[in-house]
Amino acid sequence: MIPRPRSNPLGFPPARAVEHAAFQLRAAPESVHQLLLPVWRVEVEARVTTAEPYQLVDRYLSRGVEEAGLTTPDELATFLALDPALTRQALAYLRAVGHLTEDRGRLTLTDLGRRSLADGEMYTVKLGDRRVVYFDAWTGTPLAEGHAEKGPAGPAPLDTWTSPPPLLAPDPFRPEAAHALAEPGVADPKALTWDVEYLLAHVVRTGDARHLVCTRPRRGEPDPVLSRALDRSPACLSALADAGRRARKAFEEEAGRWLSRRGLAAHPPHRDPDGMHRVRLAEDDFTGAGPAGDGLTGDLPALGSVVVLRSGGFFQLWCADPGARRRELERRMDAFRAARPRTPEALSAQESRLASLLDVRPGQK
Repeated sequence: MIPRPRSNPLGFPPARAVEHAAFQLRAAPESVHQLLLPVWRVEVEARVTTAEPYQLVDRYLSRGVEEAGLTTPDELATFLALDPALTRQALAYLRAVGHLTEDRGRLTLTDLGRRSLADGEMYTVKLGDRRVVYFDAWTGTPLAEGHAEKGPAGPAPLDTWTSPPPLLAPDPFRPEAAHALAEPGVADPKALTWDVEYLLAHVVRTGDARHLVCTRPRRGEPDPVLSRALDRSPACLSALADAGRRARKAFEEEAGRWLSRRGLAAHPPHRDPDGMHRVRLAEDDFTGAGPAGDGLTGDLPALGSVVVLRSGGFFQLWCADPGARRRELERRMDAFRAARPRTPEALSAQESRLASLLDVRPGQK
């Protein structure tokens, strides 16, 4: 079901998710559903090693101990022509970060200090580093940092959502899932506490019963981790299969109602060989130049637009004339350029996306 909120907290409409699935991925979408997806919010503790450039004094003191065999503060201060007080202060710091040890007044470089000197970077180890990581609710896979983004579409407890769309149930969290966070610089990750939160998403159901999960961080493009995880949950597959059946059952009635309100009852959707339902109109219908009193002006979306219905079905507003579609591409690109300065890469990507949507060749006149 697609609710009708006053604002769009995801930052992109469900039609954008359908367009990407249909015209970029060629995935033959059948319906789209706005859902709250469960994710596990986990506080993780680990031993974290970070690297930063050496301070000049720290590097030369370390070299003095390792390469010149100098083992006392006075020897180092004399050899390097440093102020004794500054030398003692710098050595105290190197001991504090685990680069030096002192035994009966003699200084020795630790393994961490030797590794830092060999690599030319000053490594520091933080024990008990704590951070929050999100995991998907079915396979226990860590999610990218972008999913932790707070705001109207970020993960949040269920009681913070007002009139939430349908939600799916999580599987129990497995603490050993935190082991997947181990990588160079991160050792012994452990899950301390975990709670379920919910992430708003558009889920596109395809003709082969796959599901493409689109969330705010990816702006309408499917999230591969969440999409794979959802498709491995039998309960989720059953719930979305039911939603898909409801969308198909309601499609004719909901599409007819939408078209009738705009004076288009004589133009029912037809399903094309690619699986997309399309409503075919003349170019003048989109420009408002049709016969007087035909009711086609006003809130009719632009040529090529995907209209998403309340139950999750959709159709595309179409014109069979390729010239009309090329002119629509030019009009949209002119508006895109005029909105604000764009990079050549952004212009090329937008033209490619719109050309796929309108089934014309980019750059063609």
